[in-house]
Amino acid sequence: MVQQSVRNAKGWKGMLVSILVLVVPAVVIMLAIHIFRDDSEGKYKYCTVEKAWAEYRAGGDLSGNTDYTRVGWVETRECGKLALSDSPNKDQSMDDYMASIEPGGYYKVYLKNVQLGSPGLTSVTRLEKAERPS
Repeated sequence: MVQQSVRNAKGWKGMLVSILVLVVPAVVIMLAIHIFRDDSEGKYKYCTVEKAWAEYRAGGDLSGNTDYTRVGWVETRECGKLALSDSPNKDQSMDDYMASIEPGGYYKVYLKNVQLGSPGLTSVTRLEKAERPS
């Protein structure tokens, strides 16, 4: 009787460990997909661009290596300061993409669902030229 209880306890522990080994990585993968995908469908604003430029990511050092990633910054009249971490067009550098954004132009700005960073700074995925409402 005691041996059967010990076997049942070991069986439950083994099953619990197996479930955790499968569930935890699945949750981590799903969370990573949610955070890093282009999640801007349906969330956008219209903004007038005042200034757009690219610069090296602040911080400079990433795990002992210098971080040479270029990021885009956009100052707008209606939407405040916008940040792009990647060029929307993988064949175009961040510098070229930011140079294509015209100061004074009116743009549809696609927002990320997950906003990381400081207040007053909005993370976006891309800007598309738009018609100014009459």
